[in-house]
This record gives sequence, C-alpha cells and structure tokens, in this order.
Amino acid sequence: MERFLKKTAVPGSSNAAAHRTLNASTTEVEVGQKQLPDVSLSMRSTRANIDNTKKLLDIAKLFDVKGEVQQIEFSSPLLSGDYRLIEVNPKLADRIESGERLVFRGELDDNPVLCTQQETYQVKEAETSNTLLVLPAVHFANEVGNGDHFLTARKVVAMHSQYVELRKLDVISLNRLKELLRENEIDWDETENPEQEGKSYTLDDLLDVVQMSEEQLMNALHYLPVIHQHGGLFTNAVIELSRPVVDGVD
Repeated sequence: MERFLKKTAVPGSSNAAAHRTLNASTTEVEVGQKQLPDVSLSMRSTRANIDNTKKLLDIAKLFDVKGEVQQIEFSSPLLSGDYRLIEVNPKLADRIESGERLVFRGELDDNPVLCTQQETYQVKEAETSNTLLVLPAVHFANEVGNGDHFLTARKVVAMHSQYVELRKLDVISLNRLKELLRENEIDWDETENPEQEGKSYTLDDLLDVVQMSEEQLMNALHYLPVIHQHGGLFTNAVIELSRPVVDGVD
C-alpha cells in the first residue's frame, strides 16, 4: 500500500495522454480534452494533512463525518502469526478485560478446550469471507466526537480470515481424571499403614492434562474418594474398599 501511494505518474508512449503538474499536491491526467484528477496522488497528499483530508471527504460526499478521522496504515512486517482471534460473549469479554486468565487445556492429540477459573468451553475454528484487521487501538463511530476534524494514524498489526468460536460445556467428562487417579492408589494393609502404588499427581499436574476449569476440578475431587498426602493426590484401592462388603455377604 505504501509503495502504491508513493507511485508517481509516468507518461505513456501514446500521444493521446499527457501528464501536467498543477501544484505540489495535485496532478491531472489529460485524455483528449477531458481532465481527470490523479486519485492515487490525492490519497498520498492526505497523509498527515487535515486540509487535504477534508477535501477528499467532500469529494466523497461524506459531509456528516465530524471529529476524529482515523487513517489506517499497515505495519511492516505484519505479525499475523502472533495473534489468534476469539469470539466471546459480552459477559466473558468483561471478565477478560478485568484480568481473568484464560488457559487452553489438553494433550497434543486432544481437541482443545478453553478454561476460565470457573468454566470450560469447547473450541472450534471458523472462517469468514471478510478479512479481520487487528489494531492495538481504534475508535468506533460513537467515540470520534462531533468537533473539528483531526487526524489519528492507526496501525494494522495483523490480518486474519479465521477465528475461534467458543461453546460452553455444561457437562464435563471425569473419565480422564478417574484414570489418572487410579494410577495413584493407596493400599491399606492389615496394620492400616498406607502403601503408595504408582505415581503421585499434584493439582497442577492434573490441571495440565485434565480438560476442565480449576473450580470444576476441585469440585470433582471433593466428591471422589481422594486423599491428600505428602503434597500428592491419591485414591483408595478399590479392592480394599469392597472387601468388607464381600466379607459381610459371605
């Protein structure tokens, strides 16, 4: 775009067209007896020039434009690979703006989920026919004011045609959590001394691989037969829990 705006008029080989410079900011192209303004040069002359910007708005019949005029420029290079766009509802947007942390959870072969402190969302990638521009700051129509015109340059840092849709999950599977906890069984012998079998998981370990929010994980652990010991989470061996029942039946 910058290269296009800086392009200068070059006379062609035909005698039917010739270029004539009228002043420092205007060039006209003569085609026979008809004179046309060189639009590209007019666009260039509006950069950082509020008077020429007003003239361009008049030509475009944008008489209702007041206050701030935002000029969109593209950064070089664009950093599109550094950004992912996520569509969120107003409630979730408010929580993000207040500083709440979002975490993608799951292993490499999982379909990812996005977790807040309390909720879990299914993630689905969507595509739009429009190109979405990423700008650090931009004002909407109700924010530009109604006073005199003034210019503000806005930099586009990334472009995308894909974004992530979120769907809140009301039912969370506990299968993976139970499988991991079964690796951490505590077996109680006849002297009631616990013997650890398998690996010990901490809460942070579980949060890395279990696809649920921290609050949902804590609630699940509360209702499961889990023991906190030496900084790890363990479950009672099933055979030991069921033995008294079997003995009673016999």
